[in-house]
Amino acid sequence: MGTYTIDPATGEVTLTPTDKTYTGEVEPAVVQATGSNNVKVQTTYTPTITLVTPTAESSTTSDVQGKVQTSPIKLDTEETGDDKGKTVL
Repeated sequence: MGTYTIDPATGEVTLTPTDKTYTGEVEPAVVQATGSNNVKVQTTYTPTITLVTPTAESSTTSDVQGKVQTSPIKLDTEETGDDKGKTVL
């Protein structure tokens, strides 16, 4: 499955899957939180892993053969759709 982490400052839950090629629903995780009035609540969190296909702008260089050339690569990994892959509790 993978590893869940919760950012205590934002409440954002992140699942880092073990199998980077898997897509679909995963086994639910039990989440518990305590409110400011010391009331505990418990729920389940069932993430769905969606495929993200990164795109990039073309990158080219030109100079004499044998000279080291560099060119920045701009990647776009923005997720599409209604679910942006983040859940805040």
